Amino acid sequence: MLDRRSDKEILREIRERKEGSVAGLFARTRRLVSLSALSTHVIEAALVALIIAIVASWMISTFVRARQTARITTCLENLNQIGYAIQLYHLDYDAYPPSESWYDALRARLGPLKPSADPLKCGADNTADAVSYHYLARSLLPYDQQTKSPCTIALVVDETYHANKATVLWYDYHQTAISKAQWVHTRSAVLGIRRDTTHPDRFRYIPKGSVPTTASPNESD
Repeated sequence: MLDRRSDKEILREIRERKEGSVAGLFARTRRLVSLSALSTHVIEAALVALIIAIVASWMISTFVRARQTARITTCLENLNQIGYAIQLYHLDYDAYPPSESWYDALRARLGPLKPSADPLKCGADNTADAVSYHYLARSLLPYDQQTKSPCTIALVVDETYHANKATVLWYDYHQTAISKAQWVHTRSAVLGIRRDTTHPDRFRYIPKGSVPTTASPNESD
């Protein structure tokens, strides 16, 4: 069938088709560009959220470490007060507090006590127990055969409430925080001290070569 349109009409139709195809191309390009911009915004938002999460986790871990350090420092201050009270008790009775009631014997020598700042209570201890620390009476210490004096070992210890740390009051009244694994190894393998299974707030000395009759479930050795 012959096209009876004039040349002008045919040229106008061709031009319109070209313009339409170009406009469609532009429209498709705009859509692609808008999708690309949207993807870029999504990626940027995800990166910002990731950075915020990393910073928040770092701040939380830093806060937790600072809180643990503060509690250990407070625990060492508690041990310092306990050591001073033990010295006062020794001056009065020429003996050290008995294992059975050592904390009761020291209460009057610890000064006015506040429920929120009891030297016998670790700040990390959320239990209802009145005392957080373990005690070893001097009468239970092994004696050095040459000097005829007790070996220098721990007197009061918190080995429970500071994660991988143990706070220790030694007989020379030096307070220190050491690795819990190091403390457990030292007290069991080197000093021969074990937790008393019948009285968890005390330790007992196990002479070399002897075998304890009962093993504490808290012992790792």
